Amino acid sequence: MGLAQSLITIGGVRLTGFITIGGVIPGGGGGSVTHASTTGQTPNDHHAEIHAATHDKGAADPLTVEDLSTASATLTHVLAPDGAGGLTMRAEASGGTVWTVAIEATAARSAAGGEFVLVNAATCVVTLPAPVANARVAVKAIAVPATATSIEIRTSGAGITIDGTDYSATGLPLAEQFEMVTAISDGSNWWIY
Repeated sequence: MGLAQSLITIGGVRLTGFITIGGVIPGGGGGSVTHASTTGQTPNDHHAEIHAATHDKGAADPLTVEDLSTASATLTHVLAPDGAGGLTMRAEASGGTVWTVAIEATAARSAAGGEFVLVNAATCVVTLPAPVANARVAVKAIAVPATATSIEIRTSGAGITIDGTDYSATGLPLAEQFEMVTAISDGSNWWIY
């Protein structure tokens, strides 16, 4: 396996170092450190790490980005800025960047995080789930709405907003066929992006 020197920017912070998958990591003093000695895994255990280009002897430098040594159909954690200039691993919100398509042909749907709801009814209320940080929901009208307000997106409770407006009682309308809203949650409310 190979070794690649990389430059990574996350949240405006530039990281330099090496990314290795089952390879040899350059060590201080011209030596090298094997993959197994830093991770305890063989090159065939399939995982990715980010290593600092240089560091003091004994300093911790590996950061496991995703362990793929066990069978898994979806990623469960993401690398994210920690707000203090470093990085942290955090659980991926429901749905993450993988969408589940749901075609709705009835008058009501309670959406789940990660759903891309295709509304195939002239009248329909789609209710967003309770806000969870980084959860995403998309709603698109594929049917012609009966009126300009007959397909609407509502929040799951009073005080929960979409772009600062409480849509718990009267929803955000999708007034035209093929109109779409994609929203992400900050853990308290929803924001259109």
